[in-house]
Amino acid sequence: MPATPAMTSTTPTIPRERVLDARMAVFVTFTLAGLVFASWASRIADAKAALGLTAGELGLTLFAASVGSVTGLPLAGRINDRIGATKAVALGVGVALVGLLAVAVVVDARGPRAAVAAGLFLIGLGVGVWDVAMNLEGADVERHLGTSVMPHFHAAFSGGTVGSALIGAGMSCAGVPLTIHLIGAAAVTVLLSWWALPKF
Repeated sequence: MPATPAMTSTTPTIPRERVLDARMAVFVTFTLAGLVFASWASRIADAKAALGLTAGELGLTLFAASVGSVTGLPLAGRINDRIGATKAVALGVGVALVGLLAVAVVVDARGPRAAVAAGLFLIGLGVGVWDVAMNLEGADVERHLGTSVMPHFHAAFSGGTVGSALIGAGMSCAGVPLTIHLIGAAAVTVLLSWWALPKF
């Protein structure tokens, strides 16, 4: 179907190479979101044991991440409109990683459950903003490519969770402290985000 004048006027011409770079960057960003999520999720049982939580206490603690996500999702669109997708994803990544490392340190120190919940709130808040912003960027890339690529991005998220969960399971079996594991996950996320985000 040929493009109408309205379509061509609202979709500026961008060099295809630039769009392909952005596609790869979004692919990496989705993968990292899966990596961060599964890095924590794969160690929940270890955290429960370390803190001596009952099933009910664990459920209430994990609820903080949902509260953070529900808080971040409605704000994400406004944040994206104000500062753009690149900075919005960077903000979400930063907040999520602060929460991730806080959770790791508190769990390994056998700290208070409230502090773990605060870290989980930050993870949920950061990932909520991150998720919306990278999806908006993905939709923009898809529009410029003129072909469906969003399923590939969501598959990248799933691939990130699978790979990260396998690593987390290995770390758990080897008795690696949560702090060391999650510092590694954070370092990988920062490094690859530093590469990907300028290509948005």
